[in-house]
Amino acid sequence: MDEVGQSDHRKALVIDGLTGWVGGAGLQDHFNADTFHDVFVRVEGNVVRQVQSVFLTSFDALGGPLSGVPGALAAYFPTPAEPGTIRTTLLQNIPGGFVPGTQASRAVIEASTERLDIMNPYLTDPGMLDRIVDAADRGVNVRLLVSKRTNNPPADAALKHQYGRLLAAGVEIWEYPVTMHAKVTIADNAMIVGTINYDAWALYRNLEIALLFEDPVVAGMGVTHFVEPDIERSTPGVAPTDRGERFRHWFWDKLVYFL
Repeated sequence: MDEVGQSDHRKALVIDGLTGWVGGAGLQDHFNADTFHDVFVRVEGNVVRQVQSVFLTSFDALGGPLSGVPGALAAYFPTPAEPGTIRTTLLQNIPGGFVPGTQASRAVIEASTERLDIMNPYLTDPGMLDRIVDAADRGVNVRLLVSKRTNNPPADAALKHQYGRLLAAGVEIWEYPVTMHAKVTIADNAMIVGTINYDAWALYRNLEIALLFEDPVVAGMGVTHFVEPDIERSTPGVAPTDRGERFRHWFWDKLVYFL
């Protein structure tokens, strides 16, 4: 952490320069203890070179040794057997205002015309919530998968404060039984998978990474393998009616910039 509130939240693996993994889970016990639910995607082809470049650039910036011998880094960028045919873009957010991950997330939501499925644990950013409501208002079939049992009660309370207007717009809210830690957005034929929560930290402050796939088959696989099975395990979200709960949710909603 260079400054307070600017964490390196990226999760990516590169194996032999040929295989890449990008997703939401860290290397901690609770990600393997049935209390967190997460998603990673595995990629091959030219996009792995982008992931490798991100790693080596960061490694060098943080003082990691890179060989000064000309051509020594070539071993980290072997030529893939197949470059790949699926349009895939690596996205990052870098503290200081470089936020293509945020911009791409906004863009696919704004461009959606038929379906919008979002799996995200900390959905508190007002701008993102407005875009989701706008999508539902223009007739997009919108489904949100969030946590029933969360590891961040303030963020959960702030989201529940928005349940009423989301449901009124026609958004389906599904609460997964454990912490929904996956970060997946499927908008028509585009899918974003990575580490980007839809909160102020991930959208504006942290180092984040994700992959944008623009392909109808891949987007369909995301719905089939990620969204639909999780909805089957979930229960519908209901707007709170208890006055005490509603006040608590209202209070945390006023602090979303810090959650």
